[in-house]
Amino acid sequence: MFFLHEWQMLWENVPMNTQYLLILLALVLEALPISSSGHMQLLEGRLGALAPALDKLLHGPFAIAIALSFLKAWLPIARNPFAYRRQIFKIIKYVFIADAITLIGFVFQKYLPAITLWSGFFITSCVMLSLYMLRDKRPPYRSLTTNGAVLLGIVQSLALLPGISRFGTTYAAARWLGLRPDRAIQLSFLMHLPLTAGGLLLGLYKGGLAGLTTASYIAIALGTAGAALLLILMAHLATRRRLWLFGIYLLVLQLLAFFLV
Repeated sequence: MFFLHEWQMLWENVPMNTQYLLILLALVLEALPISSSGHMQLLEGRLGALAPALDKLLHGPFAIAIALSFLKAWLPIARNPFAYRRQIFKIIKYVFIADAITLIGFVFQKYLPAITLWSGFFITSCVMLSLYMLRDKRPPYRSLTTNGAVLLGIVQSLALLPGISRFGTTYAAARWLGLRPDRAIQLSFLMHLPLTAGGLLLGLYKGGLAGLTTASYIAIALGTAGAALLLILMAHLATRRRLWLFGIYLLVLQLLAFFLV
């Protein structure tokens, strides 16, 4: 009951007419390699902030968006998992390694170096722009290794810092490890699924469902659909080797963040 009361007080601090927009933005921005949390931080002074429990709860709808966007790639595996048992075992192994390291990073987050929001945007921009050098690279591609999974876990941990995009940095790291663009983007979000599950459970535990209205559920549905469509677009841009263009956008954004935050 304490968590429920605490969340309701936080909810009341944000005007209701902006809650729906914040829900929508939180979901669709998560599908872009630009640091959704950093963007939401920039918007706090103008639109307010989502209650922490609701913010965690939105991990659930985003997991649905991930599943919908990659349905075509994952459906054959779901229909006949036995035929893909070796690949499934490897995926589970590497995702477990990467997320275990991320969990360690989360536990010891306070020991990570403190950086400003604008510098986090700048780091993400440099990482995304580095993909420009890979735009003309063609097969042969390499497979992920245990050492590669460890590196991805470290990179994902660093995305706990403000302004650093988890999606952008893990995708870029996977590409530099030699993975195909489509495999790199799929792996990035496979690594994210266990984290979304944890966030959803935490949001439910802290009373994230309390206070949601019909309009809130509509905003969640629209945000989930929008995120799924954006993820499909990101996969297309990754295949076309165009995701580096987000680095240019982030260069401009880091200047904005430098003067505003």
